[in-house]
Amino acid sequence: MVRYSSLNNTPLVPLLLFLGIAITAAFVLIAGRYVVEYQSDVANSQSTLIKDSVTRKINATGELIHGMRTLFDASNNVDSDEFRLISEDVLARHPYVTSSLYLPIISAENRDSFEVRMRDKGYINFSINERDKQRFLSAKNRSRYSPVIYVEPLNPANASLIGFDFLSDASYNIAIFKAIDTAQAVAALSSQRGDLNHYTVFKAIYAGKDTPDLVSERRQTVNGIIALHIKPTKLFEENLLGENISVSLMMKSVADAGGEITVHSMSAPLHATDDWLATDFEKKYDIDSEAQNFVLVITKSLHWQDTNYWMVLIALIVGLFLTTLLVLLARTITLRAVDLQRRNTEIQEVVASRTRELAFEKERAQVTLESIGDAVVTTDEHGCIEYLNPIAERIAGGKIESVKKAPITTIFNLVHEETKAPVVNPVLMCIEEEKLVSLKEQSSLINNNGEAFSIECSAAPIRDKDGVITGSVMVIHDVSQARKMADQMTYQATHDALTGLPNRVLLMDRLTQGLTRAPWNKKIIGVLFFDLDRFKLVNDTLGHDVGDELLRQVAERIKQCLREGDTVSRLGGDEFVVILTDIAHEGDVEEIAEKIIKVLEAPFAVGKDEFFTSASIGVSLFPKNGHTALTLMKKADTAMYRAKASGRNNYVFYSDEMSEHGAKRLNVENDLRRALERNEFELFYQPQVSSFSGKITGAEALIRWNHPQKGMVPPIEFIPVAEETGLIVQIGQWVIDEACRQNKAWQDKGLPKISVAVNIAGRQFQRGSLLKNVQDALDQSGLAPEHLELELTEGILAKDSHAASTILDKLKEMGIKLSIDDFGTGYSSLSYLKRFPLSTLKVDRCFVKDITTDPDDAAICAAVIAMAHNLNLTVIAEGVEDAEQLTFLQEHKCDCIQGYLFSKPLPAQEFEEFIKTAQTEDQNIIWASSDFS
Repeated sequence: MVRYSSLNNTPLVPLLLFLGIAITAAFVLIAGRYVVEYQSDVANSQSTLIKDSVTRKINATGELIHGMRTLFDASNNVDSDEFRLISEDVLARHPYVTSSLYLPIISAENRDSFEVRMRDKGYINFSINERDKQRFLSAKNRSRYSPVIYVEPLNPANASLIGFDFLSDASYNIAIFKAIDTAQAVAALSSQRGDLNHYTVFKAIYAGKDTPDLVSERRQTVNGIIALHIKPTKLFEENLLGENISVSLMMKSVADAGGEITVHSMSAPLHATDDWLATDFEKKYDIDSEAQNFVLVITKSLHWQDTNYWMVLIALIVGLFLTTLLVLLARTITLRAVDLQRRNTEIQEVVASRTRELAFEKERAQVTLESIGDAVVTTDEHGCIEYLNPIAERIAGGKIESVKKAPITTIFNLVHEETKAPVVNPVLMCIEEEKLVSLKEQSSLINNNGEAFSIECSAAPIRDKDGVITGSVMVIHDVSQARKMADQMTYQATHDALTGLPNRVLLMDRLTQGLTRAPWNKKIIGVLFFDLDRFKLVNDTLGHDVGDELLRQVAERIKQCLREGDTVSRLGGDEFVVILTDIAHEGDVEEIAEKIIKVLEAPFAVGKDEFFTSASIGVSLFPKNGHTALTLMKKADTAMYRAKASGRNNYVFYSDEMSEHGAKRLNVENDLRRALERNEFELFYQPQVSSFSGKITGAEALIRWNHPQKGMVPPIEFIPVAEETGLIVQIGQWVIDEACRQNKAWQDKGLPKISVAVNIAGRQFQRGSLLKNVQDALDQSGLAPEHLELELTEGILAKDSHAASTILDKLKEMGIKLSIDDFGTGYSSLSYLKRFPLSTLKVDRCFVKDITTDPDDAAICAAVIAMAHNLNLTVIAEGVEDAEQLTFLQEHKCDCIQGYLFSKPLPAQEFEEFIKTAQTEDQNIIWASSDFS
């Protein structure tokens, strides 16, 4: 006790105690620093993996939207089904893409017509709108609009975007115009910042498919915009986010080059607020992509609870022990030996524990490297391989034992994918430049086995704790399948899916190239435009499967007729185009055209059946008929229609007279569209007379066009144009309205009540609104239904006999009279007379004309009259012009007569006077005053 007392009284005890405490504090600080640095290295590795994953997905967005653009370059009219198919593939393979949209560019003057077209296509309430807070309002007046017309997936949430004008959003407006001007993908956030769950990438589509060089041309030729909604949360893989990691993805603003907009921010679960914070780790990365520049900030809070604080505890224990040792320096040698033994035991346990922990950390890092989908290669500071993960071993073509310590350039040979020129390995560049290096160009990796892989590659230096470079890590992403799919999409964009022939895009490219070479070679180029005669009948009667097989066989036969270097293309449907290059004489083109017609004459075997078809071919020549691809195609098309009009199964060379005929037809169409507005149409009426009593029983309403400059235009000149353009529907409705109105006006004046017959066109019948149109005409005029008769041709009834029967039954129920016109000149199916509720049969003038001189026509006419009477049908004979014809028809009991024997078609006022005269002279005046001229 005295000894301890003396020790406590000497200055050595507090000195040694202070020294021990200082040593303990130093140990704790050193151990804490080591633990924090180790955790920082782990966090740095995690952030690199997160950054590489996000960068790859952001860069992939540009390839996706570029791949979708090729669909629009391949077709002049991409419908919703084609857009859905390509969108479903993108959405399925890339979960971070939540939706894809197509936005056409619509000018202010085309807005109304565009909205009408969209409503006609089935979007009943379609209109171009914009968003005001949470409401959609009609878009304000602007020079351009970019509304959504296609959106995938088409769920209720996305359906509300149909018609939304993206140009109404300030940020989208800037991004879209930047995408148009730069021809690059551009990303942007909506200016309405309430939702940070998405950002949008835009890509412009231009007319003519080739991207214009000038900004002004791009703005003029832009057709539309493809947009992809990207969900930032999907960019981050959950297995890469650890505890206490916070990520923030910011987009550099399109409007303000210096600004940054946060597009996504998320944090991993954190410890309780009372945990001790060791340090904060933060890493900021700039991600440059085609669409936009992003900034990725990764932060991790390192808490003492998360660290390996055993070393700190050990340091504390050692320090306290040394302090105690110094204080108890006076103890005996035995106690000191025992104490040293205890220290050794504790240190061994700590070392064993730390060894186990390090082994666990190494195993976890190994599992992570072996689990990721990219190849990871590490090298020393000289670029020699030290480690390969399993994916890297597969790409290298050998195990790590066979390639370890080998220079990376001998194992991974990098070349340009197209030119095959050597590419500098990024490992050498990153070690030399001491920074991250990425290969942005299309690169291909060729290993020692000669296998080639399409890759994306980046390398980063590895530094020790002092910042000295000790090696590098290279990450290789195999994009072979993606590149293969892109090549396949390019092929599909330039070839017909059914026949494998070049489509319009590739055809026009080859024709343009041929026109470029032809003047130098002093050669002729022939363009053969043809389609199959009566092919629609095959599709309608036997189905599209048979039609498709027939088209494939036709394509094979055409290819056999051509020389190497010639091109045959399918434009769609049954239309084909052949380009003949390096032709010396026009006769060579004629020879090939004859060869094609001849080879198509042989029967086609489809299944167990045989089919016959033929082709109508139009031919245009360079330089005789034009110097541009579009001109030659247009003139060959014009010649093809002339070939069809000339009897089909032949070929016709283009001549300037065809263009003049087309121009004349176009003028008729333009004038015809204004004729209804200007009230230029007029109805003439030709009486129908009883062959027995001579009384007027009805009249046929016949349309006439009183052109302000040309005078009366014959129906034969404008009715075919009206039927082809669809104007016949409006004209036919006007005829029904006017005939009902005029007949009612005659009845109101006290004239005899007769029926007025109106001819119904095929399109007018097929539109499905005939019932309503007739009812409206009767309601507005007040005419009784029994005084209106509708005349239909056999061709109308043959289109869809079931639908025709339903409509005719309803017209019959209304009290309308129904007659079949021009009987015997169409399909001549007697079943029509039995199946449909007809009341009248009209014998065509072609049979009446020669009944007094041609025994066959006389027999046919007599048989038709007898058959109709047996079916309780009234018979009217058209085109009666002389007394002999009348006598024949009376002898065979034909009910009514119509023709120039009694009267030519008369204007309404003259027809009214005609009826009054006949009524005054007791009807028989008709016989005495008939005009036989």
